[in-house]
Amino acid sequence: MPLDLTPAFASPQDASADASFGLDAALDAAFEDALFEDAAPRPGLVRLDRFTLPEASRAEFLRRVGFIHRLLRTRPGFLRDLAVERPLPDGRLALATLVEWETPEDAAAAAPVVKAALEGAGLDLHADLARLEVQGEKADWQAVELSAEPPAD
Repeated sequence: MPLDLTPAFASPQDASADASFGLDAALDAAFEDALFEDAAPRPGLVRLDRFTLPEASRAEFLRRVGFIHRLLRTRPGFLRDLAVERPLPDGRLALATLVEWETPEDAAAAAPVVKAALEGAGLDLHADLARLEVQGEKADWQAVELSAEPPAD
């Protein structure tokens, strides 16, 4: 079972064709640097969550993300994480988080721990994201090996 930290909010299938969440080449490059700083890919799992939110929701949303990531960093199999943001032309923010795990099983084992911690802290992540007007998408990724050879013409 993949790690599932994001709640019920608009899925990518519900979004219009225009709603790319504003993640462009600069953001992709930041994640590429984080993912491929080692020469060899790992067989584990990379969780990439992308969000858009109003500027007014930023501080509270980042507290929620920080709470979850502090917990994830203590879990077996956690390798690294990263959060990046940038302003969007419409005044909203694009925020993306990445968590790398040694194995898919490590990621799956963290999910119930996070759920219990949120409940124990009295947090309702589904309700909070709706109230904060956060939209997003989540996905699990596998690392791939990239060739260092120049492309053949």
